[in-house]
Amino acid sequence: MRRRRQARALGLGVLGQRCGVSSGTIRRWELTQVLPSPIALVVWAQQLGCRPALVLDKARRRT
Repeated sequence: MRRRRQARALGLGVLGQRCGVSSGTIRRWELTQVLPSPIALVVWAQQLGCRPALVLDKARRRT
């Protein structure tokens, strides 16, 4: 997501404003220090022109 933001020449502050969060929050999301809520992830992805995808990890599934 950081590469996508940089390719679109969006600063952390601008993207944060568009997502309704601080630039520090965007930074922590990009560094995977904190995971965004599901709705925040959707908004973040939309602002970067992409769609989030749910990937199921079969190794973690219970039998």
